[in-house]
Amino acid sequence: MWYPFTAQLPRFNENVAAKEKISMVSSSLFLDSPDDKTLRHSLSYGCRQQYAETLNSHSKKFPFGIASSGLCINLLDEMPALDMQRPTEFTECLIQYFIPEKLVMESFHRLEMDHLMWWKKLSNSKDFSCERIGDELASTASHIVYSCPHGNTTVESIDVSGPHTELELSPYVIEARISVDVAMLVLLHDAYKETSDKHTQMLSFHQRLAPYKLGILFNGEDMDSLGIIADYITSELRKEAIMIQTDCTSVDQTRLQQSGVPYVVQLTDKTIHDGTVYLQDLSASTKEMVHATKLKEIIVRYVNSM
Repeated sequence: MWYPFTAQLPRFNENVAAKEKISMVSSSLFLDSPDDKTLRHSLSYGCRQQYAETLNSHSKKFPFGIASSGLCINLLDEMPALDMQRPTEFTECLIQYFIPEKLVMESFHRLEMDHLMWWKKLSNSKDFSCERIGDELASTASHIVYSCPHGNTTVESIDVSGPHTELELSPYVIEARISVDVAMLVLLHDAYKETSDKHTQMLSFHQRLAPYKLGILFNGEDMDSLGIIADYITSELRKEAIMIQTDCTSVDQTRLQQSGVPYVVQLTDKTIHDGTVYLQDLSASTKEMVHATKLKEIIVRYVNSM
């Protein structure tokens, strides 16, 4: 069930890449050495191998970045800053920014604030903060930390290194990394809510992170015709990689809300005659009437808004 949820975080790399001078790359699961093949414990090495090609593609002009996401093998003794128990395997999202010396600290501080704002926008509690490592003024490393009654957990680490004289033009590197597994647990914890009597539990996700973006409710007599319309809506939205909960009746709206579905579209007998549907935002309890052919455009715009 949660695969669509975990898939949203690697897409953060893709969204950043679309807005900035960042190239998405993939690399081998192994770190090749003369003696053997060692399973990678980070994406850093593979990204760094793409530096020369990426530098040329940017006409040897800084700044630019390289981003990747993929499976890594956990080395617990090298990850003391991460507080939760770690599985043997984990999925990492990594962005490396290659920066000239004169821009490195300015870029580091801007990246730190931009990424902190991203975490706060995607959360409900806003319990995220930056913790500098070492001297506050001269620090070149920081953690973005989630605070809750159970303790603090690092969700992202950002650090500066360089100059890297082994690379052409000797750049500085700002590296931001996320463990998708840890981020998923943190965002699930943040989304979990209970009513005051503790009888009802629900998940409240930002629309960008909800596993299912839309639920389709049937409230009419001609179920065969409504099913055809629902199939059309589902087909159109799946072209945009939007997951949908289908085959729900009007009594299932509470269940959809509890599972974190942000939007519901209601099909009625009126839909069969004029193509109009009711679109409801469950978080705001607002409802609007739209034509079924316009639904994809509206949902894509709502889901992609930040």
